[in-house]
Amino acid sequence: MGRDPARVVRSLVVPADLGGPGGAASVRDHVRRAQDAGFRHVVLSPPAPWPAGSVRRLVDEVVAPLV
Repeated sequence: MGRDPARVVRSLVVPADLGGPGGAASVRDHVRRAQDAGFRHVVLSPPAPWPAGSVRRLVDEVVAPLV
């Protein structure tokens, strides 16, 4: 297509079920592997419904340790 591959932003949606197997550690590992593979835009997708505090928990347990 004539596009410079280095200029293409690679993005990925990552399921972010903190109550699933492995919890936050599993989600962090998934994001780290995506970053290692060249993804620079990662969208975390928690399952609905979102109980009170779930976004804060996602930030505290997944995002903060990765930045």
